[in-house]
Amino acid sequence: MLLRTNFDEAIHTLEEINGHYENEGIRNAVNLILQARDEYELKILVVGHFNAGKSSLINSFIERPEFLEVDLGETTALASELRYSEEEKAFSFDKKMKKEAFVSGRKYLPSEYDHISYYLKANGLKEIEDFVIVDTPGFDTAREDHTRALASYLGYGVGFIMVVDVQKGGIDSQILNYLYEISEYSENIVILVNKCDKRIDSEVAEVVESIEFILDQHGFDYPVYSISKYDDKVIEKVSGIINGIDAQEEYDAAIKDIVSANAKNILEILRVVSENRFLDTYEYDEIIRIQERKKELAKKSFETKRREMGENVDDDVEVVIEKVKSALRTRSDEAARAIENRSTEGLQAIILDTIRPVLIESVKEFSVEKITEISKSFQADFSNVSKEEERGLDEIVMDIAAKVQGLIQSGAFLTDGAGREGALEEQDSDKKKSENGGNAIYKLVTAALSIVTGGTVTWVEAIIVLLPEILAGLKCLFGESNHSKLIKQYEEMVIPQITNSLWPAIKESFENNIETMITIFETEMGNSIDSITQLIDDAKSKKARSEEEYEAFKKMIAGDIERIENMMEAYND
Repeated sequence: MLLRTNFDEAIHTLEEINGHYENEGIRNAVNLILQARDEYELKILVVGHFNAGKSSLINSFIERPEFLEVDLGETTALASELRYSEEEKAFSFDKKMKKEAFVSGRKYLPSEYDHISYYLKANGLKEIEDFVIVDTPGFDTAREDHTRALASYLGYGVGFIMVVDVQKGGIDSQILNYLYEISEYSENIVILVNKCDKRIDSEVAEVVESIEFILDQHGFDYPVYSISKYDDKVIEKVSGIINGIDAQEEYDAAIKDIVSANAKNILEILRVVSENRFLDTYEYDEIIRIQERKKELAKKSFETKRREMGENVDDDVEVVIEKVKSALRTRSDEAARAIENRSTEGLQAIILDTIRPVLIESVKEFSVEKITEISKSFQADFSNVSKEEERGLDEIVMDIAAKVQGLIQSGAFLTDGAGREGALEEQDSDKKKSENGGNAIYKLVTAALSIVTGGTVTWVEAIIVLLPEILAGLKCLFGESNHSKLIKQYEEMVIPQITNSLWPAIKESFENNIETMITIFETEMGNSIDSITQLIDDAKSKKARSEEEYEAFKKMIAGDIERIENMMEAYND
C-alpha cells in the first residue's frame, strides 16, 4: 500500500505560506499539490495495435472473459481504467471530465466521452492494487478521437505494456515510433508478445528474438515476454511484470515533481508580489503636508493681521467724527435753547442722546466692515491651500465671520448694563448645555457685545467727564438772547471740543475692536487648528503603522521565499 505522507512536511510549509497571502495563484498551486497527494494514481497503460488482443488479455487477467468488449468497431473504442475495490462500481467521464454513473449496455462514443472507470473486486487487480490498468484504443487507428484518447494519458502513465500480436511476426515502424514517443515519459516499458497460442513455441521464440534484436538496434533495452489469454499463469505473469515497478518510488517521484513545479510557481508569484508591493504613504504625506501648511499659514496670518488692520484706523475714526458732527448740528437749535435756559442737564441729555445712537450704529458698521475685511484678507492668504481639502481655512474664516456678523446685526446692541448681564448669563447657560460648540459660541457673543456696548459706553463716559469743562467755557453765552449767535457758537466751539475729545477714545476703541475681532478669529481658528493637529497626528500614526506593516510584510515574504528556495534546493540534491 502506498504511503502518501512523505511530503507532508513540505506541503505543510506551503499551506502555511498560502495562509500569509490572499492570492488565488498560490491557493490553486497548493490545492493541486493536495489533490495530487491524495488522488494521484500509478497507471499502467496497455498499448498496441488495434486488435492486438489487449482487451482479451486484460479480461483473462481479471478472470472475466467477457468483461471488456473485444473486436469492437473503431467508432466505439474508449480508454477503460480498472482498479481494485471491494465494492464494485463504474463511472463514465465526458470530455469535460464530468463524472456520471456508468450505464451498462449504453454506447459511449469517443466523440462524447473521455474514458470509463471500473472498480472491480478481481484477484488480478488485488495483486497490483497500487496500480491502475488502462486499456487504451489501438494507436494505429486513423480516427482522431482514438488518437486523442490515447494521447491524453501520455505524461501520466507510470508504465507501458506494449502488446504485440505474435502473428505479425515482430514489431513494425509504427510500434517503434510509438516506443520513441512513450520513452520520453517513462522508463517502465515492457513488450508483451500476445496470442502465443496461435503459434508453436519455436515460432514464438523467433518472434521474441526478432523483437529483442530490433529493440537493441534502436537503443531500447526493454524486456520482452510471451503470453496468451489462455495462459493459466496470466495473473502471475502480468502482476509480476507490473509489481516489478517500485510503486512507492514512482509515486514519490511523481509527487516530488508536482510539489517542485507548484512550489516553483508559488516562488515566482511571491517574487512578483514582493516586487510589486511598495510602501505608499502618499495619502498620509499629503495630509501631513497640507495640514502643516494650513497651521503655518494661520499662524503667520494672525501675526500680521493685527499690524495691517490698524494702519487705516484714522480714516475710519474721521468717518465717525464727521457723523457725530453732522448729528450734533442737526440738534444745534435744541442745544442753543438749553444754553439759553442755563439747563446743563438738558444740554447734556441732548448731546448724549445724539451721540449714543450714532456711536452704536458706527461701531456696528465698523465691526461688520472690519469682520468682512479681515475675513477677505484671511481668505486671500489661504487661497493657495490645496483644493483637495474638504474644508479649507478660507471656509472656516467665512463661517466665523458669518457668526460674528450675525450676532452683531441680530440686535445684540445692549444699551444698559442689566440687559447685557442678562444676555451674558443666557449665553453662559447655553455654554453649559453644550460640551462641543457651546464654549466657542459663548466667547463669540461675549466678544461681540464687548465690541458694541463696551466701546460705546467708554466714549460716552468720556463725554460725560468732559462736558462740565465744555459747559464752563460756555458761561459767557448763558443768558444771551441772540439765538442765532448761540447756535453758531455751539457749532464752532462746542461741537469741535466734543469731537476732538472723542477722537483718541474712538481710535483706541476701534483698535481694541480690531484686536478683539482678530482674537475671535484666532480663538475659533484655534479650535480648527486643534482638529488639524489631530488630523496630522492621525496621519502620522497611520503612516507609522503602514511602515511597520510594510516592513513586516517584506520580512515575511523574504522568509517565505527563502523557505521555498531551500525546499527546492533540497529536492534538487
